[in-house]
Amino acid sequence: MKVDPFVESSHVQFITVGNEASLTFWRLDTKEQQLSYFDISVPENLKGVNFLSIEFTRYLNEPVNTYLVLVGADDGSIVAYNQQNNSFVDLGTRGKVIDGQIGTLSFKNDTVVIGSSQGIIAHYPITNTSVQPEDPSLVEYQNVESAIVAVSMDELNNEGLIGTESGCIHYVNFAEKIVIKLVSGNNNNQDTINFCKFDPVNSNIVVSSCGQKSDEFKINTVQNCDQVMNF
Repeated sequence: MKVDPFVESSHVQFITVGNEASLTFWRLDTKEQQLSYFDISVPENLKGVNFLSIEFTRYLNEPVNTYLVLVGADDGSIVAYNQQNNSFVDLGTRGKVIDGQIGTLSFKNDTVVIGSSQGIIAHYPITNTSVQPEDPSLVEYQNVESAIVAVSMDELNNEGLIGTESGCIHYVNFAEKIVIKLVSGNNNNQDTINFCKFDPVNSNIVVSSCGQKSDEFKINTVQNCDQVMNF
C-alpha cells in the first residue's frame, strides 16, 4: 500500500497491489467521509504477474507530461501506470530489471533504488522517459545476506536503511559504496523501517517492526547500534 502524494488536500488516495497483476486505487473523501475504489484492468501480457511494490515518480516532462505510478513485480520487472489517461505505459521496463522479485522501490532525486528477493539493491539515475538505466555501467549494486523486505532512503536517495528477511538492518551509502550491518538477524523479518532524525544533537534513530513472525517493535540508534527500546 502507498499513499499518493499528489492528490488535492480534501482527498486521500492510496494504491494497493497484489497477485495476478492486481492494482486498486482507493480514494477517501475527507469532507464527506466516504471511501471509494476502482480496480485497474490490466493487459493480457501482465496477467499471471504478481505486483509487490509501489512508488511514484516526480512530474515527468514530454512526452509523459504527468507523474507515473511504478509497480515492482515478482518477475524482476517494473511496470508504469499513467493515471491521467488510465493506461499502462511502456517505459522499457518490461522484462528483468534486477534478479529476483522487486519488493521495494524508492524514487527520489531523479534516481531509482530497487531491492530484490535475492538480497540485491540497485541504484541508478533515470531520464524523463524511462526508469530503465540507459547505460548499464551507471547501475550501482550492493548485496546483503537475504531478501530485502524494507528500504528507507534519504531525500537524495544516496543513503538509507535496508531491512531483510533474516531480521537484519543494514546501512547503505551509494556515494561511499558501502553496506554496514547495524543490527544482526533475530529470525524475524524487518518488514518496516523508518529512518528518523529528531534534531542535529540527537543520534539518528532506526524504528523497525517485525511483523511476520512476531509483534516486536524496535528502536535502535545508528551511532552506536544500541537497542534503546523493544516492545
